[in-house]
Amino acid sequence: MLYPLFSAANDAAATESLLQIVRETPTDDLATKNRILLGRRRTGAAITLLRQGEREAIFDALCFSTDPEALSQFVARCKQREVTASELLECLERCDAGRTRLTGSARKAEHRVLFGLLLALGDYSPDQLPAAAQQALIQRVITWHATDPSSGIHGTADWLLRRWNRDAEVTKVDQTPAPYDPSGQREWYVQEIRLKGESSPENSNTLSPTTQSLHLTFIVFPAGEHTIGSPESEPGRRSDEVQHRVKLTRPFAVCDQELTWRNYYPFDQGGRHRA
Repeated sequence: MLYPLFSAANDAAATESLLQIVRETPTDDLATKNRILLGRRRTGAAITLLRQGEREAIFDALCFSTDPEALSQFVARCKQREVTASELLECLERCDAGRTRLTGSARKAEHRVLFGLLLALGDYSPDQLPAAAQQALIQRVITWHATDPSSGIHGTADWLLRRWNRDAEVTKVDQTPAPYDPSGQREWYVQEIRLKGESSPENSNTLSPTTQSLHLTFIVFPAGEHTIGSPESEPGRRSDEVQHRVKLTRPFAVCDQELTWRNYYPFDQGGRHRA
């Protein structure tokens, strides 16, 4: 709805009005209904600016601290609001170029912008990208999956490559050990576990008679204070989900996917559980 009006006006005052909307941020005490409405308004403004040729101007809508509502709605609405894959690609290139010059919290804020743009690209197939850019983008996403220190970029690149049927490249990265980074710069690592056991009679491909490896990716949560639980205004909230602060006294790593009985079988030594 905003785009036709803005396109017709095409003046600096209209642009500034949209920029102000994009920069609005929800307060901590904002009710869920109003939070969603604000996210929708910010998304509409960001997409309107994007379609008019603005690029960095939309980043404020994606760069969230605690509330990803605007980012979520941006991802869901880009294609239906006729944003092209080429426009998203231009944003992605500018975001990536900008974040390479940043460090610390400023760089991590730009990670969230890139995270949102990658999610939005998931609604487009590679053949909807400019032909000259397809292979370069795919290779860049593969590189991000393999080397980017952000767990969000690593995981989103994994998801996007699978949507684009690049499972082989994803598997290669996921099965390449990457040691834990004690400096905390890289927020994920791949642990190789050497296994030895017999094949499961129900699933002969579970294990070979010889030693093989299991590779698990872990996401590292840094030491410090974190907010967990949900606000009282959140729909579907349970009574035991009281929002509160917790303190991690040391980094804490969690596997990025559920373990299956197939994973567990070698430790069970062919006992009660079958994959």
